[in-house]
Amino acid sequence: MIWNRLPALKCLVIISFCLEVMHAVKAEPLRLTTGDDFPPYTGAELPEGGLASAIVIAAFAWMNQEVALEYRPWKRGYEETKAGQYLATYPYVKSRDRLVDFHFSDPIFQYERILFERRHPNASQWPDTLRGERLCLPVGYEVPSVIEDRVIKGTLILIKPSDMDACFKQLLRNRTDYVLSDRILGQSIASHHFGAAPQQLTMIEPPVSKQSAHLIIAKNQPDAIKIIADFNRALIALRADGTLDHLVALPSEQSSKPVSK
Repeated sequence: MIWNRLPALKCLVIISFCLEVMHAVKAEPLRLTTGDDFPPYTGAELPEGGLASAIVIAAFAWMNQEVALEYRPWKRGYEETKAGQYLATYPYVKSRDRLVDFHFSDPIFQYERILFERRHPNASQWPDTLRGERLCLPVGYEVPSVIEDRVIKGTLILIKPSDMDACFKQLLRNRTDYVLSDRILGQSIASHHFGAAPQQLTMIEPPVSKQSAHLIIAKNQPDAIKIIADFNRALIALRADGTLDHLVALPSEQSSKPVSK
């Protein structure tokens, strides 16, 4: 009888061995990319890699998945993710063009986009009275529809340098009238890169837009829908246990003196 059972026993031993090997072999880290010039959200020199990176890494950790994060120029990282060289990139706002090629996660965080200008006795007001006509917005940044409408009508001339630092340099040199930036990013650039510049700049209230930022995965990526679903479940769990609230509070605690309003 026992000899008749040996093939089955051998199969059980083999299956058990394979399962142990699979458990022992560590999964390869998932390759992610983001930009390196978007404080406090992303940056190789920022604590935890910035707010967005901290949230993304925490979400994948909740999924028991390690990540390998690489900082790339925004446009290049976006195109390489679209081509499948990276699993995902972040943080991106939704647009018609992006929705064609990418699946979007639930919001990682929300931010306000606001106009900065040089301090002036007759300050501009949004959206009614804008004194100038030149607006700086770097390459790779989504143009809000309310701004795009004014560009099409010719009431605003769009200037598109390589990064946000360049926009603020042009503003301080009177080469543009406005910079459209995330509120915290603009305050950070003005405070940390331009010394006394915060006294020369002002923010035009109210914000031009309030937008959510997302992790995105190319639709041609295998298991993209499942990974997005798992990532969204991780965000829900991190929100429920207070992790997200803790991470979101960090930039506010670390921020320096704001630009005047």
